Amino acid sequence: MCIGPCSAGWNGLKCNKECSGEYYGINCSSKCGDCLNFEQCHHITVSCLNGCDLGVFGEKYASQCPAGQYGRNCVKICSQNCRFFHKCDRRSGSCQDGCESGWKGLKCESECNSNMFGAGCSRQCGHCLDRAQCHHINGTCPSGCDAGYTGDTCTDVCQPGSYGVGCNQKCSAFCSVSGICDHVTGACKQGCKRGWIGLDCLEVKEKDENNIRLYIIGGTLSISVIANVLMLVYVIHIRGKVKQLKTMDKYRKGQANSMKTTEGKYDTIIHSSNSDYQELGVMGQQPTN
Repeated sequence: MCIGPCSAGWNGLKCNKECSGEYYGINCSSKCGDCLNFEQCHHITVSCLNGCDLGVFGEKYASQCPAGQYGRNCVKICSQNCRFFHKCDRRSGSCQDGCESGWKGLKCESECNSNMFGAGCSRQCGHCLDRAQCHHINGTCPSGCDAGYTGDTCTDVCQPGSYGVGCNQKCSAFCSVSGICDHVTGACKQGCKRGWIGLDCLEVKEKDENNIRLYIIGGTLSISVIANVLMLVYVIHIRGKVKQLKTMDKYRKGQANSMKTTEGKYDTIIHSSNSDYQELGVMGQQPTN
């Protein structure tokens, strides 16, 4: 039996037992540092035989990792996606106050997915084209919006009267309420105007189509009849003019002939008169001896 205290690192009546239970020193009264997996430190040198536990460093492995560092010997850096960059668990590195917007996971190492974005990945993405994942932080759609939607986050529906991808297509004018249709498909919500069918009211009803054909044929025939009548009137008018001109020409020729006859008669009368005067002159002359 030992008289007096045992040397550092030993205990027992005969001072022949090493300190245990994570203690060391004189009478095994001092607590070991955070050795890996809570192992016993060396009973005399105090060193951890297999190194420090996670989150501590130093000669006696009693100092906790500084802010922003974690892991064995504090050589790892907390994720920059932690809500507060320098606050993570010194052992595991998990972010203690959650993640920055757009990130998830214990260490905030993963971007939001599954059509979620924002703080805690708690917000639903809008209607991105082909259901693509929106930006994990701000929710914008990388390739634009799906049919029927617009806006940066593709949450706004097309304005009344338009539909489709980019809201660039116009609703049919033959919708029951003109220009009002489904913002995605373009289907007329309240049916079609009379004479039209189809989701977008761009097909003519068969009965009405036949009527339209009849109207077209009838209209064509009417136009043809009117044209023929006008042509006939024109021909009659022309013929009348020709006849009138012929009559006038005949009349003028008759007048001319009449004048010639009158002139001939007048010449004959003049000639006869002149002869008579000549005879009278001869008869009036006295014979001379």
